Amino acid sequence: MYCCVARFSHLLFTESSVDSYAGSSFPGLSDTLTLIAQAERKADSGSQARVAELWEVARKHFSVLLYVIQSAQSVIRDVADFVVDY
Repeated sequence: MYCCVARFSHLLFTESSVDSYAGSSFPGLSDTLTLIAQAERKADSGSQARVAELWEVARKHFSVLLYVIQSAQSVIRDVADFVVDY
């Protein structure tokens, strides 16, 4: 399976692997979506298989991001319960 995950050390922000001039929010997901768009523009039969693999990678990135964001939300919500209202 084609994957660009191993290069990234941070889920939320890092340099883009497809644009050397810009940083990227959610780099694994955004770079994978860019690769999907590039592969869909090609008309050969191998690109369709690659697109299917890349969509699986995108689903995994999205799943990890949802888990991390929901975990952070639960921590923040729990801390807010300890704040005394004056």
